[in-house]
Amino acid sequence: MSSDESIWEQLSKLQNRVSKDSKNLISLDELILITLAAQPDKPIYGKTMFMKQIFVIYEEIFKNKSDFRIQDGEYYPYKFGPFSDKVVDTTNDLVWSGNMEIINPRKNAGAVYKLTPNGVIRGKILFNSLPKNYQDDLKEYRMELDELGNDGILNYVYHKYDQYTIKSTIKEKHKKTKWGVINDPTN
Repeated sequence: MSSDESIWEQLSKLQNRVSKDSKNLISLDELILITLAAQPDKPIYGKTMFMKQIFVIYEEIFKNKSDFRIQDGEYYPYKFGPFSDKVVDTTNDLVWSGNMEIINPRKNAGAVYKLTPNGVIRGKILFNSLPKNYQDDLKEYRMELDELGNDGILNYVYHKYDQYTIKSTIKEKHKKTKWGVINDPTN
């Protein structure tokens, strides 16, 4: 990034790079910005929720899609399911570069992940460069994942991606259940 270029010139170059190739490469910082830009007025609340939303969007919207090549998050099983040191480092880089803000970063459930004004601009450019069907999916996923809440997203991830629960310290709380089946205590 040249200090002689304005932020607008840099963003214009970024947009041209993203839209130029039909096999777009999406880096983790772009994935995080795109995820937050899908609902720019809605931060993500909590460290666990943030990590799991990035994981689900990575796995279900972008990974193994022919339209994109995406930087591997290198997720591995950890205390609360899938975890990525790369996502943590990239998030810290986004904070340092002024694109993201974390309010209460030392509190797990109290941490708030949101875009700064520069992050909103960069995120919108990236988001708008995606095909419409991806934009729609991202908006829908963000709303649905937010609505699940912390326990809901953990249940979802633990059931769908159980290979990431082998080191979990909370997997008993999120045991496999039959979704859509109401337990009848009389049976």
